[in-house]
Parts: sequence; structure tokens; C-alpha cells
Amino acid sequence: MSDGSWVNYASSILMILSCDPDRFSEFYDGSITTADFVRDAKRVISHNRELLRKANQDRYRLDELLLGMLDDAPNPSGTRYVAVILHIANDKGSDAVIEAAKAWLDYLYFPSRFKISA
Repeated sequence: MSDGSWVNYASSILMILSCDPDRFSEFYDGSITTADFVRDAKRVISHNRELLRKANQDRYRLDELLLGMLDDAPNPSGTRYVAVILHIANDKGSDAVIEAAKAWLDYLYFPSRFKISA
């Protein structure tokens, strides 16, 4: 999808990851297959499994959330979106992978107008 609509959709998580939308577009619209991105994303999840579980004090299994988002995306574009975000996050390190998972949990699964700040 080269019309930029995925860049608009992904902009909030890209801000969390401090990622330029052009970089996201390069990967999303690039020649790497979705299957290759998914294999890489599953490797990233596996590598960070314990950190993802501890990140939410074992309240939510962020590793399972990410796997579910990859395996049960409503269409191939959604699968590619999740896999590309995890690829970019992994380039930035484990903390970025955790922050991406937390952002999806907070903004997609438990959205709220009111966020409690510490």
C-alpha cells in the first residue's frame, strides 16, 4: 500500500519508537516479503519473551499479545504492519519492543481518554 494510509495509521506508534514515517514506508513498501518479516518478528518476540512478560508485572502476556496480532491480523496488510513495526522496534533494542507492545495494549486494547501519569 503506497498511498501513505498505513503511515497515517502507524504514526502514533512511530512517534513512540522515534521512527521517521519515511523509514516505515521504506520497509512496508519494500521488497522484503511479509513472510520474512513475520519470521523475524516471531524471532524478536521469542528473544524478548521474558522481558515482555516482566514488563507488565505478569499482568498481561505481552509476548502472546504480539503473537496474536501477527497470527490473527484481519488481513495480510495488518500482519505486515505489525511485523514491520516489530522489525523497526528491534533495531532500536529490547526496550523499544516492550514499548511497542505496551502502546498497542494501551491504545488498541484498553483505550482511555484519561491516562494516569506517575
